[in-house]
Amino acid sequence: TYLLNDLLDLKDDRAHATKHRRPLASGALPIGRALVAMPLGIGAGFALGWLSNGWPTLLCLLGYLVTTLAYSFKMKRWPVVDVLVIAGLFTSRMLLGALAVDAPVRPWLFVFSMFLFTGLSMAKRVVEVQRLMSEGKVGGRGYLATDGPIIMAMGVAANVAAILVLVLYLIEEAFTNSFYGQAGMLWFAPMVLTLWLGRVWLLCARGELDDDPVAFAVRDPISVGLGAFLGLSVVGAVLL
Repeated sequence: TYLLNDLLDLKDDRAHATKHRRPLASGALPIGRALVAMPLGIGAGFALGWLSNGWPTLLCLLGYLVTTLAYSFKMKRWPVVDVLVIAGLFTSRMLLGALAVDAPVRPWLFVFSMFLFTGLSMAKRVVEVQRLMSEGKVGGRGYLATDGPIIMAMGVAANVAAILVLVLYLIEEAFTNSFYGQAGMLWFAPMVLTLWLGRVWLLCARGELDDDPVAFAVRDPISVGLGAFLGLSVVGAVLL
């Protein structure tokens, strides 16, 4: 589905400041190979889903496929709706993981994920609007050059809501769960998340953020350091 989306965006990606380096836009991946890879990838995904947990996983994959196809063909051109769909797709991957290993489905995680990825998707749109401001609209999308401030406000609000959901989870469930030996160490989680999201939005406002906040996070040394610290605090909360 990623290949299909990039094929549909081929013209816009080739004219984009950074997306022109994508495999299809740059020509590194021939279109013919992409056309062959798409049905093979989808078929392999459904086969693995069936082998992992049967119908529950398969139905989740089917819903993901339908949603991402609808996004690629139509919904990515609907302002605000597009970022909600992206956040929903990220969250559905978490649901898929839970179904695949037959793990309990925790509402806290999915509500947190929706707010977090809605905000990050908004940050991505702000960057695109900033870089293409002179053209009057974002290529292949429904945003105008004047939409930047309202998108940023909505994105910051969504990410603040994600932090609030995380704090509520700690108070209402984590601290009363015997799974965590030192639950107090989990207080580092909202602190780290606040620092990282603050950095994301600060760089976004300066026009220095990468098009994809997730890709930015894995290349940014400060983000990697904060992630490592967060991981250690969670491990400490469980094992100590």
